[in-house]
Amino acid sequence: MFKRIRTRTRDYFEELGNNRESIAKTDRATSPEEIIRIYVDWYYAKYLYHHNEQFLDLYEFVTNSSQNSEEVTSSIKDYFSLPFIKLKSDEALYNEMGIKKIGNKILSSISSSTLANIERINSNRYSYKLDFLIFAASLKYNGLFEQSRLERIERYINDREHQYIIDYLPKIYAQCSTKGRLAITNYIDSDASTFSGGLGKFLDTVYSNEPKDMVYYGFISKALNDIFDKSRRKPYV
Repeated sequence: MFKRIRTRTRDYFEELGNNRESIAKTDRATSPEEIIRIYVDWYYAKYLYHHNEQFLDLYEFVTNSSQNSEEVTSSIKDYFSLPFIKLKSDEALYNEMGIKKIGNKILSSISSSTLANIERINSNRYSYKLDFLIFAASLKYNGLFEQSRLERIERYINDREHQYIIDYLPKIYAQCSTKGRLAITNYIDSDASTFSGGLGKFLDTVYSNEPKDMVYYGFISKALNDIFDKSRRKPYV
């Protein structure tokens, strides 16, 4: 019974594209109570804590604002849009978009409230397009490359959309933090990567238009060290 609970919880986390920390904790769990605690902690961090932080930000804005009462009231109305109406609006808007438009939207910007809505919608009614939005946003804003989420998306897309995602990685790479860039390059350099040409081609594509940074020089140094190691191990004739 316990093994079944652990397996189903792990599968649930993977299906949602959850980070590896919760999956690893589930694998190490030794009782049903521990698994319940892992889920509760995950749910709190993902949903409740996020909205609590948003409310605190709003409270700070209102109490410290020099705006008049009408401006403050307007800001509060904008902030607390009706959840159901906003959910349905976001669902209709982003489900009508193609993968390319969604990718461009992330390159432009997306609000944290909209992203939270999309995550909530996608957990109830799965859409690979919304899943791609979450994947791209997580990469850009949190530096997380959710490989399991990407693999799930690839089960639903056609060849044209698959090629777009491959072409999209260098574009979003330019907007990522160092953490995000390392996550992308580590994936490109792995056996799981579907990027044709490997890491060398990817770096050439990215840095032909992007200033070289510590990630670029780090991989160049690694490649040179590998060459030197091979030459040192090569027997003299």
